[in-house]
This record gives sequence, C-alpha cells and structure tokens, in this order.
Amino acid sequence: MCTAISSGNPKSNCRTSSWASKYKSFLESRSSPLEFYLHRSQYIRLLLSTHPPDPEAAIAYANQYLRPFHDEHEGEFRRLMSCIAYLPLSRLQRSPYADLAQPQIHLDLEALFSKEYCATLGMSRQIPLRVVGDVGGGGALARIEKGKKVMKDRKSEWTHSDELPVSKFWSTFIRLLIHYSQIELPLPAENRYHSIFACLVSKEQSTEHNPPMMLDCGHVISKDSLSKLNKSAGYVSIIGYNHSLNLCIDERNAHIALEKLLTDPP
Repeated sequence: MCTAISSGNPKSNCRTSSWASKYKSFLESRSSPLEFYLHRSQYIRLLLSTHPPDPEAAIAYANQYLRPFHDEHEGEFRRLMSCIAYLPLSRLQRSPYADLAQPQIHLDLEALFSKEYCATLGMSRQIPLRVVGDVGGGGALARIEKGKKVMKDRKSEWTHSDELPVSKFWSTFIRLLIHYSQIELPLPAENRYHSIFACLVSKEQSTEHNPPMMLDCGHVISKDSLSKLNKSAGYVSIIGYNHSLNLCIDERNAHIALEKLLTDPP
C-alpha cells in the first residue's frame, strides 16, 4: 500500500487504478468514488501534460475509462469535458474550472485509497492506540475529570473515586469513558465514524441498545424515551418543539414505531 499511490508518480496512479478495477465490486458495494477519482486524476494529468495544449490523448482516455461513470457522475463528467475550452493551465486557473487545476485533487487520493485498501482487509486506516490517545488528549479526559469533580461536590454516589490513580492511565481512561459515555465529546472529522442522533426528549445520544425510533408522524426519539413516555391503551403522547416549527402535540401508536437506521457518512 505504501508504494501503490503517489501524487507525483503517474505509474503509481496506474497501479492504483488496476487495484481499483480488481476490487470494483467491493468499491461499488461501499458506493466509493475511488475508481472514478483515480481516472479523473489521470485524465487531468494528460490534459495538462502537453505544451501547446493537445487534448487528444486525454479525450481518448476519457472515452475509455471515464465514460462508464457518466450516469453516476454526469455533472462532474461534463465539467471535465468542458474545461478543455479553457486550456492552457494559466487560463484554466482563472476559469470556473480552477478547482480542477489544484494539486489537492490528486493529493486527496492518498487518504481515500488508504481507507478503501484497509477496508478490503477488514482493518481500520487509523491505529487504534493513536485514536484513543487523540480522543483522550483532545479533551475527553478533561471533561470526564470535570464530571467526576462535580459528582464529588454534589456528594453523588461514586464508588470508584478512590480507585482511579493517575498511574493507571489507560485503565482509568477506559473505565471513565464507559461510565461517562453520555458526555458529548467534540471530535475531529477523521474520528467521526458514524452518524449521531440525539434524542429530543432525553437529550442523550442513541446507542445500539437504544436506537432511534421513528413514528408514523415523522418524529424520531430514542427507544428508551418511547417506552418511558406516558402510555394509555397502547398509545403515547409525543410533545416535540423546534424553534423553526410550530408546537406539535399528537398521539401515535407505539407499536408502529420503526427503528431508524443511521448510515455512515460519505
């Protein structure tokens, strides 16, 4: 994987494109744009490699490799064809298609390829120990420690207050993180692995055991909140309020609530 892609090496790009073709079915099952982006990168390289501009080779490449993606990426396909009218590079950089001339369009492929390559092996692209360290050092421990002090000041029950010496860093972090799993922690984009739902009633984030439930009226609340609301003959009273909406009070049958599945972000 380390030598499969390089932002400045066309041969590496070809090897990566061959790998993407080999795992085409796998990438399609994940709705991954990797193969299209790889061919787009190579097309732009060919388009900007001739002086004076001669787009014939780039157009032939597009007909062979990019045309199969036309239906799925029609808008981007049209942009790639239209940008030919703004060659050479100096003119393209001042055109509506200036983003196609930016190095980032090639550099971003490395992270995307690493993600998909590791996915084929069932591995995470990020080292688990580093993720734990980044999340903990990025504010999780400070928030947990603040929560621990608040509980102690309020004389709340906390049986482990004297069992968490600083020297046992990792056991302390894991135990506290589990105990305070309802604390909302700000995470960088690379550490957000799934969609997050916060219940309108309980203000808690959903979990595998407490998933979001959607009623036929369109309200979505957590499963625990649904079961705790006042019941009468199998009905529950839903009271939801949003500043952008009017007050909504309705009665819906709890038995027809559907579990709302959260999908991974693109």
